[in-house]
Amino acid sequence: MMNIERIITPLYAANVWLIWDSETRQTLVIDPGDQAPECLRIIDSHGLQPRLLIATHGHPDHIAAATDLQTRYRIPFAIHQAEQELLPVMADFALMLGFANFKIPVVNLSLNDNDALDILPFTVRVIHSPGHTPGSICLQIGRDLFSGDTLFKGSVGRTDLPGGSHVQLLSSLDKIVQQDIEHIFPGHGSPTTLAHELTHNSFLRKQATI
Repeated sequence: MMNIERIITPLYAANVWLIWDSETRQTLVIDPGDQAPECLRIIDSHGLQPRLLIATHGHPDHIAAATDLQTRYRIPFAIHQAEQELLPVMADFALMLGFANFKIPVVNLSLNDNDALDILPFTVRVIHSPGHTPGSICLQIGRDLFSGDTLFKGSVGRTDLPGGSHVQLLSSLDKIVQQDIEHIFPGHGSPTTLAHELTHNSFLRKQATI
């Protein structure tokens, strides 16, 4: 059985998602934000076995704990190939945002659209969803979607930061509504469902009627 646990980080209330298998304890960490001690505590208290870190994009509030987790568990860090170009400037951006001792993680695996990762008893499918950043991705496991900052409950990610594009974001939303998805686990805020967003999220309502 797949288990999902959320850790909400203190800066910018970003969601870190831990996904693991009940039997094997094999674990995927999505968006390892700035709460490394809490991530380590929960992983160790549950007896989890981290296999991979994946960032939905490279902003500091989603990767600030990646280096600590890489070092502790000796596991790879993955991000979309288009996002790697932004990583060198993230240290300065992190200081502006108030992150102390930020370290850029080493990228061990470059992801592309429609990659299928068999790192758990479940297949993780990569959906490239640019708009918030050029290399933003969503991750689909079964009918669950981990949407990063592409899609939130009732809203979408901002597109006014460097590399953002409102046009690309709308195209990414169009791609998302065509997927076989039920539950959505965003990068900020509460989980939701695709059905709820198609009814209540004005951005998705527009896409559904195109």
